[in-house]
Formats: sequence, C-alpha cells, structure tokens
Amino acid sequence: MATEVSQVSGLELHVAAHSEGTEYGDFDVSFHNKNGDIVHSEILSCSTAEHNQCSLKSEI
Repeated sequence: MATEVSQVSGLELHVAAHSEGTEYGDFDVSFHNKNGDIVHSEILSCSTAEHNQCSLKSEI
C-alpha cells in the first residue's frame, strides 16, 4: 500500500492493490481525514491488454 498526505487539505491518499506485486488489475484508492475516516473511495481498474489503460469506478 502507498500513502501520501496533502499538506494543504490534511487528507491522506491510500492506494492498495487487490493482488500484491502487480502493475495491472484493481486498486483501492481512498482519501482519509485526520481521524482516519474514509471520506472518498474508488476502485482504479487497470488493464494490461489495453496498454495499461485505467478507469475509475466510484464506491462512495
């Protein structure tokens, strides 16, 4: 999982792969507030067959 914190908004961006060690497939993308609560979440779907074309699918 990768995490990045915005110095402006204080939100944390979390990205986690559904399968470890892969560059394609589905990734969970979520923004967390300072309390650790998820304020927005999407699934990033990347296809190796389409030259790593990715699309977002809203969860919240």
